[in-house]
Amino acid sequence: MQFFADTYGMDFKSLLALCKGVLLDWRVIFITVALIIYISLGNYVVKYRKKPPQVKGKPKPVAAAAPSAEGGEAAPAAEGQAAAPAEEASEK
Repeated sequence: MQFFADTYGMDFKSLLALCKGVLLDWRVIFITVALIIYISLGNYVVKYRKKPPQVKGKPKPVAAAAPSAEGGEAAPAAEGQAAAPAEEASEK
Protein backbone atom coordinates (compact mmCIF):
# COMPACT_ATOMS: atom_id res chain seq x y z
CA MET A 1 0.00 0.00 0.00
CA GLN A 2 1.40 3.36 -1.01
CA PHE A 3 0.36 6.68 0.42
CA PHE A 4 -0.26 9.74 -1.68
CA ALA A 5 2.85 11.45 -0.34
CA ASP A 6 4.96 8.55 -1.59
CA THR A 7 3.77 8.85 -5.18
CA TYR A 8 3.62 12.63 -5.40
CA GLY A 9 6.91 14.53 -5.57
CA MET A 10 6.73 17.77 -3.60
CA ASP A 11 9.42 20.40 -3.93
CA PHE A 12 10.29 22.92 -1.23
CA LYS A 13 8.28 25.76 -2.78
CA SER A 14 5.05 23.78 -2.80
CA LEU A 15 5.75 22.56 0.76
CA LEU A 16 6.02 26.18 1.96
CA ALA A 17 2.77 27.04 0.15
CA LEU A 18 1.05 24.12 1.89
CA CYS A 19 2.40 25.17 5.33
CA LYS A 20 1.29 28.76 4.71
CA GLY A 21 -2.17 27.57 3.71
CA VAL A 22 -2.48 25.45 6.86
CA LEU A 23 -1.17 28.06 9.27
CA LEU A 24 -3.34 30.86 7.86
CA ASP A 25 -6.54 28.82 7.98
CA TRP A 26 -9.11 30.43 10.29
CA ARG A 27 -9.71 27.18 12.19
CA VAL A 28 -6.02 26.83 13.08
CA ILE A 29 -5.82 30.47 14.17
CA PHE A 30 -9.01 30.14 16.26
CA ILE A 31 -7.84 26.97 18.02
CA THR A 32 -4.41 28.53 18.68
CA VAL A 33 -5.93 31.64 20.28
CA ALA A 34 -8.38 29.50 22.29
CA LEU A 35 -5.55 27.30 23.60
CA ILE A 36 -3.46 30.32 24.58
CA ILE A 37 -6.38 31.77 26.55
CA TYR A 38 -7.14 28.40 28.16
CA ILE A 39 -3.52 27.81 29.19
CA SER A 40 -3.21 31.38 30.51
CA LEU A 41 -6.36 30.93 32.59
CA GLY A 42 -5.11 27.61 33.94
CA ASN A 43 -1.76 29.17 34.80
CA TYR A 44 -3.53 32.00 36.63
CA VAL A 45 -5.65 29.57 38.66
CA VAL A 46 -2.64 27.45 39.62
CA LYS A 47 -0.52 30.43 40.71
CA TYR A 48 -3.32 32.39 42.41
CA ARG A 49 -2.62 33.11 46.06
CA LYS A 50 -5.09 34.80 48.33
CA LYS A 51 -3.69 37.75 50.16
CA PRO A 52 -3.72 37.15 53.91
CA PRO A 53 -6.42 39.21 55.60
CA GLN A 54 -5.01 42.34 57.14
CA VAL A 55 -5.88 42.68 60.79
CA LYS A 56 -7.31 46.10 61.39
CA GLY A 57 -7.07 47.18 64.99
CA LYS A 58 -10.16 48.70 66.48
CA PRO A 59 -9.66 52.42 66.95
CA LYS A 60 -9.46 53.23 70.62
CA PRO A 61 -12.20 55.62 71.69
CA VAL A 62 -10.90 59.00 72.71
CA ALA A 63 -11.69 59.54 76.38
CA ALA A 64 -13.11 62.92 77.32
CA ALA A 65 -10.70 65.08 79.24
CA ALA A 66 -11.50 65.03 82.96
CA PRO A 67 -11.67 68.41 84.73
CA SER A 68 -8.68 69.15 86.91
CA ALA A 69 -8.80 69.78 90.62
CA GLU A 70 -8.55 73.54 90.02
CA GLY A 71 -11.95 73.58 88.36
CA GLY A 72 -10.65 74.20 84.86
CA GLU A 73 -10.43 71.66 82.10
CA ALA A 74 -7.39 69.43 81.97
CA ALA A 75 -5.01 69.92 79.08
CA PRO A 76 -5.11 67.02 76.65
CA ALA A 77 -2.10 64.74 76.85
CA ALA A 78 0.33 64.81 73.97
CA GLU A 79 0.14 61.84 71.61
CA GLY A 80 3.54 60.48 72.61
CA GLN A 81 2.90 60.63 76.36
CA ALA A 82 1.43 57.77 78.33
CA ALA A 83 -2.05 58.09 79.77
CA ALA A 84 -2.71 58.24 83.47
CA PRO A 85 -2.93 54.84 85.24
CA ALA A 86 -6.60 55.36 86.09
CA GLU A 87 -7.47 55.86 82.41
CA GLU A 88 -5.50 52.74 81.42
CA ALA A 89 -7.38 50.57 83.94
CA SER A 90 -10.75 51.78 82.70
CA GLU A 91 -9.89 51.03 79.05
CA LYS A 92 -8.85 47.43 79.78
